[in-house]
Parts: sequence; structure tokens; C-alpha cells
Amino acid sequence: GPYKLQMQLEGTSSHADSLHWSIRCDKVAVPVAEVRFDVAAQRGWVFQIPAECPAQWLELSGRSGDFAQQAHATIGRLSVEPTAPNA
Repeated sequence: GPYKLQMQLEGTSSHADSLHWSIRCDKVAVPVAEVRFDVAAQRGWVFQIPAECPAQWLELSGRSGDFAQQAHATIGRLSVEPTAPNA
């Protein structure tokens, strides 16, 4: 069913767009959903978990750019909760 991830972003650099949230079913390499970190921080992230996916992995990963740069972010009040459809 549908879930919503919400978080509070504190003290981030301008490179937070290089970070991504993804959710995948256990033992499956391809994510069922993914979103940019800064987008999830601004609006929250609603994603759908398929019925045939009884266990999931929530992952936060970074992707390097063409030039070496530091990025930092502090996450506060992270929650992942079931939500109503079309929320």
C-alpha cells in the first residue's frame, strides 16, 4: 500500500541534490521507488509498496558529480508511515 516518508532537513549544503532515497523489495536489486533527497525533504515522499513485497530496504545513497565536493545534511524527525491513497 501507500506510505509517506517525512523528515526535517537541518544544516544542509547546496549539494543535497546528489543524495537519493530509494526503496526496494528484499532480495530485489531494482528499486520500486526513488526520489531526490531535497525533494523528499521539501514535500515528503509518497511511495507504493506492492503486495508481493513483504520486506523492504529503505536506502539513502549519494552519487558523485564530475568534481570533488563535500555535501552534508542532518536529518531530524524522520518518519515512514502508512498513508491514505492519493495523499
